[in-house]
Amino acid sequence: MRQGQYFFILLMSVVCVVLTAGLIAMGQANMRMQGKLQNQQQKLNQGILGQQAQQISGGVLKDMADAAAQNREMRQLLEKHGFQVQPSVAAAVGSTAKREEKTTDGAGAEGVAQ
Repeated sequence: MRQGQYFFILLMSVVCVVLTAGLIAMGQANMRMQGKLQNQQQKLNQGILGQQAQQISGGVLKDMADAAAQNREMRQLLEKHGFQVQPSVAAAVGSTAKREEKTTDGAGAEGVAQ
């Protein structure tokens, strides 16, 4: 092998080693960046999904509290888990309307006419 060929092959092997080292360094930098982006995405998801969960759970609890105004078992279940049930205006209006219907039904047609 001539000296020119030897230096050419030596130069190519050095280039391969340098490119390999660069590839390893880029891979590690890529993994660090991917970790940072995953953490950022997780924080965003927790914020967005956390807000949605709070909105949904608040609506569900309100519906359960409204149902508890007429259902003793539901009220007991909510109280068992630490929720104090306050009768809502809608539930109070609904129960008042039901009482009025019972009163007018019992009085007959004469009670309605007065």
